[in-house]
Amino acid sequence: MRIAILGASASASGAVDGILTYGISYMQGIGGLKSWQWTFLLEGSPIIPLGVLVYLLLDKVPNAVQWLNNIEKQLLTNLLRDDAGVADSESIPGTRLSWRQVRYVFIDWQIYLYSIVAGGNFAATKYLIAFLPTLIKAAGYTKTEAHLMTALPYAVACVCALLIYREVDKPMYRRGHLICGGLIAVSMVATIVLRIYLMKENNRRTNLSPEEYTREVTIKEPCDRVGSYLISYFTTCVF
Repeated sequence: MRIAILGASASASGAVDGILTYGISYMQGIGGLKSWQWTFLLEGSPIIPLGVLVYLLLDKVPNAVQWLNNIEKQLLTNLLRDDAGVADSESIPGTRLSWRQVRYVFIDWQIYLYSIVAGGNFAATKYLIAFLPTLIKAAGYTKTEAHLMTALPYAVACVCALLIYREVDKPMYRRGHLICGGLIAVSMVATIVLRIYLMKENNRRTNLSPEEYTREVTIKEPCDRVGSYLISYFTTCVF
């Protein structure tokens, strides 16, 4: 449940960011600032007091927090103790970091496996954030509308994360959901790319001169043969 809430919070932040950017786009010229300057100010200002509050209020040891049960406190305490024990066993007492620990990082295969998984996850997320507004704008929408429409995928992801985590966790059916989610994501990206391509092709054909249009119409394409075959087939079956 906590992982679902964490993922839903990340998705909700993306939705809020799109809506906030849409609203900030109308603040052009207010206070002598441009809209992108207001974006940095309004989105970055809450982080400063939040960082101070976290530093002052977050406890330094697991045993002092109130939102963990005894088993979780003991587990985290053991993990911290084991992590500190590696440094204490080095030849130089009190050393916080050693070259042997650095070597362990580069020879541990689990770190490389996690890096691949995290890289794939973060790359998909960052690519969506970076290129989705451009794709929407290329589909014929304005820049302001593109920022607003980017909030929709994140809102859907937030709701799905809060609704399906029980189904994923209880029957231990994580693999099936991951496969289905991956196929859906690939299909959505392919659909968006195909739509953009078809819109550009339609615009190109609209701007053809009469000579270019006549020349392209005379070119036989595979889809023309398929259409003629289907027409003749249905004509034979019906009549």
